[in-house]
Amino acid sequence: MLPETDDSGGLAPPSVPVDSAEASPASPTSGSPIASGQRWHAYQIGDAIHCDAGWAFHAVNVGALEDVCIFVRPIDEGRAARAEAWSKLQNGKYPGLIEVFDAVEENGFRFETTQVPPATTMREWANTHQASLDDVEALVKQLAAAVQAMHLVGVVHCNLNLDTIHLVAADAGLKVLIGGLDTATLYDQSGLIPLPVNPLYAPPEAAGLTKHRAGAGLRAWDWWSLGRIMQELVIGQPVLGLVLDRDVSKMTHELRARAEELLLERDSAGPKAGAVEKMPPISDDLASLLRGLLSSCRDGRWGWREVQCWLKRETLPDRYELTRNDRLFVWRDRAFTVAEAAAFFRTEEHWAAGVDQLFDVKNPASFIAFASREQELSGVREQLDALRDFVQLPAWRECPVEVVRTVIAAASWLQIGGEREPLLLRGKRVDSALLRALLKSEPLAEGLALVRALIAPPFVQLIAARDPETARLLTVVGTSTTETMATAEKNEWLTVSDPAAVARLLSSVLEGETELVRHREELKKRFALSRDPQLEAIFKAPKAKHRELILLVFAAGDPERTGFVTHLDWSRERYMVLRERGERLAAKLFWLRLGQLMQTGPLVFLRWPWVIGVWAGLAAIVAVLAPPPLGLVVGVALALVLFGLRVLVCASQRGCVRRYAHDPQEIWTMRSRADRCAKEAEAALPGDPVRKPGMVAAELASINREIVGLALDPAPEAVRAPSELRAGWLGSGLGWLLAVGALGWTGWSHMPQAETAPEGSELANQLPGVAGDPARPVGKPKTVLTSEEQFFSDPRSVYVSWNFEEPDEAPALPVRGYAKPTPEQVATALIDGQKLLAPYAPQTAQGVIAIPVATSDEPGVMLYDVKRRMLLERRIFKLEQLPATDRSWHELNRRKILYLGEPPELSLEMWADESAARPSPAAEPARAERPVATP
Repeated sequence: MLPETDDSGGLAPPSVPVDSAEASPASPTSGSPIASGQRWHAYQIGDAIHCDAGWAFHAVNVGALEDVCIFVRPIDEGRAARAEAWSKLQNGKYPGLIEVFDAVEENGFRFETTQVPPATTMREWANTHQASLDDVEALVKQLAAAVQAMHLVGVVHCNLNLDTIHLVAADAGLKVLIGGLDTATLYDQSGLIPLPVNPLYAPPEAAGLTKHRAGAGLRAWDWWSLGRIMQELVIGQPVLGLVLDRDVSKMTHELRARAEELLLERDSAGPKAGAVEKMPPISDDLASLLRGLLSSCRDGRWGWREVQCWLKRETLPDRYELTRNDRLFVWRDRAFTVAEAAAFFRTEEHWAAGVDQLFDVKNPASFIAFASREQELSGVREQLDALRDFVQLPAWRECPVEVVRTVIAAASWLQIGGEREPLLLRGKRVDSALLRALLKSEPLAEGLALVRALIAPPFVQLIAARDPETARLLTVVGTSTTETMATAEKNEWLTVSDPAAVARLLSSVLEGETELVRHREELKKRFALSRDPQLEAIFKAPKAKHRELILLVFAAGDPERTGFVTHLDWSRERYMVLRERGERLAAKLFWLRLGQLMQTGPLVFLRWPWVIGVWAGLAAIVAVLAPPPLGLVVGVALALVLFGLRVLVCASQRGCVRRYAHDPQEIWTMRSRADRCAKEAEAALPGDPVRKPGMVAAELASINREIVGLALDPAPEAVRAPSELRAGWLGSGLGWLLAVGALGWTGWSHMPQAETAPEGSELANQLPGVAGDPARPVGKPKTVLTSEEQFFSDPRSVYVSWNFEEPDEAPALPVRGYAKPTPEQVATALIDGQKLLAPYAPQTAQGVIAIPVATSDEPGVMLYDVKRRMLLERRIFKLEQLPATDRSWHELNRRKILYLGEPPELSLEMWADESAARPSPAAEPARAERPVATP
């Protein structure tokens, strides 16, 4: 608690000069427990310093050789709060605040030690300077930071003035320290706090009082004092001098009373307590600062947040015109008018806090409690109470309490907010986009409940006067929802207890006409039809009403329930229908063709056993009429051939008969008759009119074309057309041909014949023969070959399986050195690798083989990857000698390798004898399907 210092570095006169009657005692040390020249604890007491309350001395800390100031005062009723405030200031680091040291209480006195403040005060600087806007800004930055640091630990200064602010430096910008901690105390106390009042720097709420109400409101005292200091620095004197137009450097009782009258604004025609309007013209920025800090309304006065905004040149509300009795709602050190509170708590960031402000009645700091305390806000409280009664709305009976509170909060802030403000819900305007977003939010039940609460008719009527545009929207949505929901429930498209379904319906209601039409076009791309007649009519109609489109889009959201069929499903269903019809048509066509065949081929297909008589008659005619004994042979052969044709044709059709028969167990036999074909054709397609086979085939072809055109993946298989019975027609034709030929031959045998050359004649001897032809020479005897030799010598050879298993251990091949291969050696090694692996099936081969490589001086190998068919390394391993045994495993370069031997030489010598006996390519089975030989 530094007292004011004078020009010589001692204590300055009081910050508020008083007349001689009120001056301090002549002896500054009278009654002090310590005196100059005395040793007290570790301090050597120096000269006395003038002090308003108690005593003050310069001193030296003998142990640290540090100059300090010691302040002594009797212990009073504020001892505990003072001690705690001092402890907080002592234990913290506060830039811009004078440093405080220890404090001692003994013999009924309190001794407090601080650093010696700088000799020059701001009053002395102001006597020779006029502060500019830059000076004010520099001072505000420092002083505001120091004041806020004290406030954050619960301490208020309550004695800021030009004499308690000390100038540290002024060369490179003003730098100051705050002293004068005589009255610093905790603002969070019980009861009233005794504090002296300097009317030139104290706020209006402190005027005329000796004790003040504790609480966070005391912090406004320091911000007012900061404003008065800046005002005095700008005009060069206390503003009271401007108001009274006289010198006020010496405080008297009369001047003190006039200063308090200014603070209390008792002159209705006079200036405000801040008297900013009495100042000469100043910049807008400076006027904004002073009007904010010198507002008569304690709640509306600027604090730390507003000062920081001013330093950034942000726009802030002007509350200078408010009176000292006006009250604002304060939340987290921010003051709000009713309209400002409504605008603030409607934002998304502060929405949750805003709901609590309206419903937390028991919290005295809540907005609802504030409105109840202030008589001027009785109308606001009545509005809020009326809105709270809406909780009992029947339309909201099933809504969760949180949802109801949210909607009531939206209406409450709308009702008490500014004019022409829209309805906001959680900081967002209530429109179609917000309603759609709520229906897509999680949890769905909450979003759905919010939408249904908003479109309730009583709520819409409530907000209609304040936001008619939103009310119209909610009315349209509510009416359309009621109508479409009733229709959907009636047609069993909707279950009202299903929140997801109701949300889909509301989403459809919120869609515009253009969007609904677009959705219908998208549905046409997705679905082929609906099995529900009403929906199908809307779906296929060229133009539909708005409500019908809503129902259509909603119903398509649950296609299984509302009977919507996708194009794919419809194609599958259509395919099944076409397939069944096609199979029946194919069966009918088969039986019609078979019946037609049996009617046109009686020689082969006449009814059993009558056909036997026909065959016997033909055989008898030929046997009797043709020359014996050849006639008998031909006749019997004809009958047997006709019988064989019947057997063969019947056997060839048994598969088709089994496929197309109404009863697959009833097989086709030699005794089957043509009338079965008619019965089977009728059974294949009952009720179908009698048609010729060509007409049935045309319909079957049409069905197959439609099947092929269906968009299915994989492509649908067309109905296989029945056999055209070519074998039967061939048999029937052959039967006729044989019968006609036999009968013709029989008739020809009775005609005169030309003479033939006698046996042994010259003509006969000229006929070529083969009796003496030499036999076909036999090929060379085959040699027994290995699998590789046989593979390369016989083109018909097949792959053999790779059966070389890598061992756990193998003998190591000593490596004598390495060499870089030439391109020719690399190419040769690649070819030799292919030769060595050629006999083996690629899918079974694996591992690493060693390929011999010819070098100039010593043997070498290169490593070849069997699986990938490539060289592992582009280098040659030089060996003492190649492995002695083919197909042997070895270890080389810490890798198991297989040595197959030298690559085989291709030879074509043995191909000649095999080429004559080799079957044609068409008769030879596929190489991959032949058995695999083992090595």
